[in-house]
Parts: sequence; C-alpha cells; structure tokens
Amino acid sequence: MIYHKPTITHGIFFVILSIILSACGGGGSSGGGTPPPPVIDNTAPTANAGTTQHVKSGDTVTLDGSASQDADGDTLTYQWRMVSAPSISWPTIENDTTVRPSFVAHAAGVYVVELVVSDGELESAADTISVHAELANSAPVARAGEDQFVKVGTTVTLDGSSSRDADGDLLVYHWEIIEQPSGSLAALSNAATVRPTFLAEAEGVYIIRLVVSDGELDSAPVTIMVLAEVDNVRPTAVAGADQNVIAGDTVLLDGSASHDPNGDLITYRWRFVSVPAGSAAAFFDDAAVAPTFVADQEGTYVIELIVSDGELDSEGDRVTVSATRANAAPVADAGSDMNVATGTLVMLDGTLSSDANGDALLFAWRFVSRPDGSAAVLADSTTAWPAFTADLDGTYVLELVVNDGLLDSQPTRITVTAETANSAPVADAGHSQTLYLGDTTQLDSSGSYDPDMDLLTYAWTLQSRPAGSVAALDDDQAASPGFTPDVAGDYVFSLAVSDGERSSDPASVVVTAIQPVLTLERYTPASPFDPAEWWPVNLPHAASSSLSKTVTGSHSGTERLAEYRLTAHGQDFTIATLQAAPAGDSLAPRFAGLASGQVIEAGESVTFGLDVTYVTVTNRQVSFTFTVAETGATFQSTYTLTLR
Repeated sequence: MIYHKPTITHGIFFVILSIILSACGGGGSSGGGTPPPPVIDNTAPTANAGTTQHVKSGDTVTLDGSASQDADGDTLTYQWRMVSAPSISWPTIENDTTVRPSFVAHAAGVYVVELVVSDGELESAADTISVHAELANSAPVARAGEDQFVKVGTTVTLDGSSSRDADGDLLVYHWEIIEQPSGSLAALSNAATVRPTFLAEAEGVYIIRLVVSDGELDSAPVTIMVLAEVDNVRPTAVAGADQNVIAGDTVLLDGSASHDPNGDLITYRWRFVSVPAGSAAAFFDDAAVAPTFVADQEGTYVIELIVSDGELDSEGDRVTVSATRANAAPVADAGSDMNVATGTLVMLDGTLSSDANGDALLFAWRFVSRPDGSAAVLADSTTAWPAFTADLDGTYVLELVVNDGLLDSQPTRITVTAETANSAPVADAGHSQTLYLGDTTQLDSSGSYDPDMDLLTYAWTLQSRPAGSVAALDDDQAASPGFTPDVAGDYVFSLAVSDGERSSDPASVVVTAIQPVLTLERYTPASPFDPAEWWPVNLPHAASSSLSKTVTGSHSGTERLAEYRLTAHGQDFTIATLQAAPAGDSLAPRFAGLASGQVIEAGESVTFGLDVTYVTVTNRQVSFTFTVAETGATFQSTYTLTLR
C-alpha cells in the first residue's frame, strides 16, 4: 500500500492560522496581521537493498530493505524488482512491496535485484543488490560392485571404482565387513582404499558395506555379498532302513536322509540289485526321493540308491526288503536276569522283543512270584519299560507277553534277585597321644565299626616318622598294635578297616614322642586361705632364702626347711654328688628321703626334705646340693638361719 502525504493549500492554511490567532487574542494588534509561517520542502527518501549475498542454488533468498530511511521521518513504501538473473531462471519475488521479500535462486549464477522506496510524494533513487548462487553439493553414490562367489581360502578383491560424485568431488572410501561366517576372523586389508582385499577363510556368506564421502556428504550405504564355498565333495546316499513286509504290499523307500556336504541339490537313481525268483518288481519312479514298488514275491529284495549333485555321484547305498507271505507271531524278550540292592527301583526292558513282520508290539508284564510280604507293584505294565521297587530281600519272577495286534508271543520270564546292599565300614584310629621316648603305647581302633555288623579286619600303616627312626608297629593287622618310639617327634599312623567286601576310608592318628625328663615340684603347706599344693619348679634349680624362727616351749629337735618331689618320666635318673653343708655343724643339715647314688626309676616319684637340727644360731648359712647324673642338672638351695 502507498501512503500519500496530505497537501495543504495556502488559503486554507491562512484561514486556519487566523482562527488560531483569534482564539489567542491576537486580532487587536494595531500593527496589522502576522505573516504566515514558511512552507517546509519534502526530502526524497534513501533506498538500501542490503548487502551482497552468497547462496546455494535452490536456496530461498530473503532480501532486506530495513536500512532504507527518510530524512523527514515519513513512512516508507517498498518496491522490489528483478533486474537480471541467470538465463535459465527468472524467479518471481514474493511480497515485492514488503520490507523483506524473498525469491528462490533456482539456478546457479548472479541475481541483481533493485529496490525503490517512496514517502508518498517522492521516490528514492534505485539501490541494487547482487545475489550469487553456487551449485549445491550433491551426495555421492556408492557402488560396491557385483556379488562374488569364491572358494574358501581365496583372497577377495572388492571394487568401489564405479562410485560417483555428481559434482566431481574426490571420494573417500569406507568399507566394513558387517557379517561373516561363525568363527571367521576375516579383516579388510585397507578399508579406506577403492579396492581393499580380505581372505575368505571360512565357508559361508560375507556381507561388506561401502559408504563414500565427498568431504561434506556421505553416500547411502550399499552392500555386496561374497559367498565362499568349499570344493565340491561327493554327496552321500542313504537308502533308509531295512524293512520287513508282507508279500503283495506296496513298499515305500526313503532316500530323504541323503545329503550333499556342499548343500547342492541332488538327484536320485534307484535300482534293484536282486529280487526273489519270479519277481517282476519295478519302481513306479526310480528318480524319486521316495519311490515305491510292489513286493510281488516272498523273499528278499536288495535295492541300491545313488545320488548325484550334478557333478559327482555318491557311493551306492543299499537297503534290504524282506517280504513274508503271512503274519508271524512276535517274540518276547524280557531282558537278562538281574541282581539288585533291596530298595532299588528296578527298570525292566522289553525293547529287544521283535516281530518278523515289523508290526508294532503291545506289552503285557506281570509278577509270577515275589518274596513273602512284598508289596511290589509294576508301574506302566503295558509299556516296554515298566518299573517296580524291590522292597524286600528275595527273588522276583516276572513274565512278559507281546502282541502284534493279531498274535501273542510265547511268554518269557526274567528273575530279579534283591539283597540288602553292603555298607562300607568306618575306620577310627583313636585319639592323638603324647609319650616319652622309650615308653610303649597301644593304638586304639575300638571306635571303628561296620553298619552291617560285619566282622572287621585291620590294616595299619606308618605314614611318617622322624628322621633316623626305625620304630615300627608290633602287629600292623591287630586291632590295638603296640608301638615304642625311638626318636623324638611325630609319628603319623593310618588305619583302614574292611568287612571282607568293602574297605573304609582311611583314618589317621598322630603319636608324639618327647625326650625323657626328671621333674621337680615344691610342696606348699596349707594356709587359712589356700590348700596344700605341689608347685612345679625348674630343674636345674638354685634358690636362697633367710629363715628366722623363735620357738617357745618344747621342739621336736628337727626343723624341716622345705619339701620337694622328684618324678622320672621316660627313663631312670640317678642322684649324684648329693651334699648338705657345712658338714659337722651343730645344725647338722641333711637330705631326708634322698641319697647320693639313688636311682629314681621311670614312672617313680620320690619325696625328700631339707632338714636341720633345731639349735640356737644367728645368721648361720646352710646349703643343699645334688646333681642328676644323666642330664647334669643341679639342685642348690641355700638358707640363712636364725633360730631361738
């Protein structure tokens, strides 16, 4: 829309001005009327079509005249027009009277657009803008070549050289194996080249994808299939199972189990190798997978099948068809007699029963006899595999009859003998022991037992002993053999027991031998707070103490300073150089119950006292000493006495 600036004539302007002046009280001036204001001239506006633009062909171009202006602040109107355009495209400017019109640059080239603006009275000078349209980049097209069929182990060369870019841009290639046979580790030699390679190492299908790029756009992906096959292998003919039929029956053969290792389609060729005398048997279709013929005579028909994959024939496979003239009674087979453990679930098996005519069989099992008191029953007595639980010791006799739908077989029987299963005994080698060298001990198997109360035999084994030992059991098959250790350390024994049928798991026991020792204890008399006790003290022993004692009234004449006990463990010990000093003193120090040269036998305990005669002395010292001959250990006890 064009807006027009209103024009006011001088006459109308003067009338309006006179009215304004009269209203303001200016009409009484004696100097005549005020001259009219001057008329202001209109200034033409200035068009600004914007700056040069660079676009792609096919882009929509938006023009912008918003920088156009009018010095008088008048409202502007816009008029755009296409001055020039590529010869193959002359676009239409949409909304060419708006501040921001648009057009589509359909073709590559330069578009010149002109803008003129108006303030309603005056138009601006034209301003032009150039729009440079370049061809738009097109996505390239990938071509991965034709599918390939190769042999396993072949190096496959791919070819992407037919890929194209409409703009002639250089292409970048990206190949990728997206599917390959199970177990294959095939990899492309150089996935970024036009012709990469890979090794078709496994049989099967390889799917490879190619995408090309012109640096800006990627092509749509394309794929190629490479099928790797092994060398052709001879197919295998399978003529089916031998058959038993009735003479006059139509026999259906079956070669459907024949196969080709390469998966090739196979053809079939059947032939008679031999037929019964007088037979005119012929196939209805000897090239069918399952041909038929009529067994017109009783006897044996031998037929051979050969299959071919179009290149190689299979070896011949033969099937025998035996034709009988009449139905024969089936033969029952109840299986072999069995010995089982009482309580066992017994599975019977009649599957070896047969019918000369190949008829399906019906089974009928029953108990002929079972142990007195048995509640055994057959489960599924009309199947080939019935079962029962042998609940008592004894003999179970069962009978089987089979039927081919017309005739029963002769009955056949099976005997199942059940006995309580023998349990393995349990060995117990007793508790571990500790004893002194030279002592004899008895091993103890009394904890061993047999769940069935069978008599046991014993087998002891000395598994390990200290270095240098030659000790052995006195009877390694006794229930409680004797043993005397000869070197200090651990002796490990293993015991296995047997009930005559089964042996136990081994049990073990450790006997620890320690060096003989002479122990020393000191007696502590009872007190108001503690009972009398023997306290262990070390040997060698050295002690010194003071004793001050005042006696009122009578005295026995002997004062016991201390009381000790010696015990020999593992061997005899001899007391040597026993001495109480000073000799000849009025105190007469002495050992009571122990003498020099005295032998304390293994297992024996000897109690002795340290005595003096009670006389008045002050700070008088006495001592008691002896030596153990076998060990050199010494005993020394010194007292400083004051007696009153």
